[in-house]
This record gives sequence, C-alpha cells and structure tokens, in this order.
Amino acid sequence: MNLSLINNDGLRLQLQLSTDNAHSSLTSDRIDIAPGQWSHAAVTYDGTNAKLFVNGSEVAIASQTGTVKRAAPVVVGTDRDAVDRFSGKIDRVRVYSRALEPQELQVLIDQDPPKNEAPTVQAGANQVVQLSQALELSGASSDDALPFTSRTQTNWTQLQGPGTAAFADASKVNTSVTFDAAGDYVLQLLASDGMLATTDQITVKVVDSSSLLADWTMNEGSGATIQDSSPWHRNGVVQGPTWTNSGQSGSGFISME
Repeated sequence: MNLSLINNDGLRLQLQLSTDNAHSSLTSDRIDIAPGQWSHAAVTYDGTNAKLFVNGSEVAIASQTGTVKRAAPVVVGTDRDAVDRFSGKIDRVRVYSRALEPQELQVLIDQDPPKNEAPTVQAGANQVVQLSQALELSGASSDDALPFTSRTQTNWTQLQGPGTAAFADASKVNTSVTFDAAGDYVLQLLASDGMLATTDQITVKVVDSSSLLADWTMNEGSGATIQDSSPWHRNGVVQGPTWTNSGQSGSGFISME
C-alpha cells in the first residue's frame, strides 16, 4: 500500500492498494491544504471499499475486494515507483487491523496536531570582564521546529548599562561583545520561532583596569609564584607560608615586583 500526496493540476491524495484480487489506484479531486499547518490524511479499507480522508472529510472512494497483501510494505509519502515524493513533514503514522469509522478518525484528528511550543533560550552565566577586553557570550537555544515554515531567530540586545554594548554579531547565540564604559550591564538573548518568543538575561560587570596595579587571586595552590591577573602581570614570590584550600597560612611574606 502506498499513500502519497501528488501535484497533478493541484494537490491530490493518492492511494495504491494491492490485494490478492487486484491492484488499484485511487486519486482524490484537488484538495486544499494550508501551507505551514498540519493536515490529517487517512485511508480505510474494509474489504469492500477503499476510502481517502483529509482532515476528517471523505475525498475519494472506490470499490475493492480481497485481502491486503502483507508481503508488500506500507509506504507513506511516495508512490509505488518512488517518483512523486512528498515534500514536507510527516508525523504520527498509525496502522489498524480494521477500518476506522469517520467519527473515530475525528477523535484522532482532535488529538494529533502538534502544539507549537516557544523556543528555549539560555543567555549563560553572569560575567565579569575588564573594560579593555571583549567578552565571549555563550548562549544556547532550541526549538520544536514548529511552525515548520519558519526558522528560529535569535538576537542579543542591551537592556541596561552606563555605556554601549557592541555585539560582533547580535544574531548569533555565541558571539563577542565589547563595552565603552565601566559598570553593570544587563544583556538579553531572545529566541523566536515567528509566533512565540522566549528571553533570558545575564548581568555583566565591566571593570576599568586602568587604575588597577595588580590582582593576585592566590589560587595557585602550590609553588613559590603567585600570578598577577591584571593587565600588568606583576607576579609575586611566596616565601615561608604553606598553601591551603582557602589561600595562605603560617608565617612568612610575599614579595611583589
């Protein structure tokens, strides 16, 4: 059995059915299917008639007898020769051992249409950056691919701050940003599927290092050298103390050049 959507002077639903008595092809009249929206297609066969349905409405019927050949595969989306291939998305294919009644098909239709959910978005963790440095933003976004006629769009914007945040490419979730003034900034990452949108924010503290002479984090944990993380790289020398998880202990001194 092959169920396909063909374009023959308009969209038509086509069934190719093989039984132990005969092989037949049933094609509907032109049908209206709205682009970008899910439609429900169904075929029923009760040993006497083959019927085609679109969104619960019968669109074609033909007499047919015999038992469906089980050796033949059930194919959805193309014809027997794989010529008229469906261009779109297929979701939730069901096969039953009997012909469903129209009211049963309607129950399935009411259950089936996937619900469009808003994209998920994460702007990342709050950051601290030197005024003279670019900050690498590591955002993330995902979507359910609905509606399937649109692509998820993302965009970074500045909500608050004493100066201007300049994004290298505001449309990318992973990009860099620079600032022209020290202070606290709030940046927002938006993700939209064309119908629904989600946002997330991070806070960035921008520090002006022009007056900072040195910055020793004391995180080395061993050795006799402490690294200066300021732009001036004034490393220090440890003499006497022993390292602990929280910094230095004991008697001694630190010499910085």
